[in-house]
Amino acid sequence: MRKHCSICLNINGCCFPENNMPKYLLHPHCHCFIVPVYDLTVRAECYIAKFSDYIFHPTRNRGKKALYEGWGYDIIDSKWLQSEFISQATQKYAVGDFELGLINEYGQRISIRIIIPRKYRIGALSIITGWMVYPDGLIKLVTPYAGHDFIM
Repeated sequence: MRKHCSICLNINGCCFPENNMPKYLLHPHCHCFIVPVYDLTVRAECYIAKFSDYIFHPTRNRGKKALYEGWGYDIIDSKWLQSEFISQATQKYAVGDFELGLINEYGQRISIRIIIPRKYRIGALSIITGWMVYPDGLIKLVTPYAGHDFIM
């Protein structure tokens, strides 16, 4: 019986598009292997509390509330933001439109840029969001804001 390290165990069953996957082999003496998967359904989970109880919380958000409010968003937009993040992340993950981040004993992190319009102003925002990859095509939002750029 082979023993697996915590990194390999935490990405076991995770799926990545062929054009954007973690470097293989993951570490010296790695005995993991890649298995092609066909007809994978990608799913994204984004809990509404990431917006309603974090981004728009009066004090726990490290200034993110002021940023989102400056772009025209408020707690009443939490459901729309949740839906938009899920929709865009699902599409972008499926085609490999993300940046691979840290891989460690907790799993593989990725960054996905979410584009949202500025409310009441011209232009849009490209928000860097952080996600964790789970088995069977599932990704979950870890952070709804890790930086942004303006798009005119």
